[in-house]
Amino acid sequence: MELTFTKDGDKYVASFAVTSDFNIHIEKNGGRVTFYQSAVDGAKGDAIDGLVMTEGNGVLDRNVVGVICPMYITIKSDVLPTMAVVTVAEGGEVGYSEVQIAESLNTPVSI
Repeated sequence: MELTFTKDGDKYVASFAVTSDFNIHIEKNGGRVTFYQSAVDGAKGDAIDGLVMTEGNGVLDRNVVGVICPMYITIKSDVLPTMAVVTVAEGGEVGYSEVQIAESLNTPVSI
């Protein structure tokens, strides 16, 4: 599933929910990317310390296993990623959670 990023202040934000283990693949040029998780829909997310992309890290491809589902994930990026894909384990689902965004982009990231 492709992720769609929207502009929120000085960040690009994507949000999704998963119902099983998943893989996240992100490619970008510069900037920092941080990930947040919550087991409660609509709640403020907790930073995922082990899942951060620094300015010099152009590619992240990470399996996230042992997730208690559903899990609500928010990604905040300094730059618009050039690729962002979530792949779930067999039988799992990915859906978007509600996030209030100030301004939508006209060019979503897709594969």
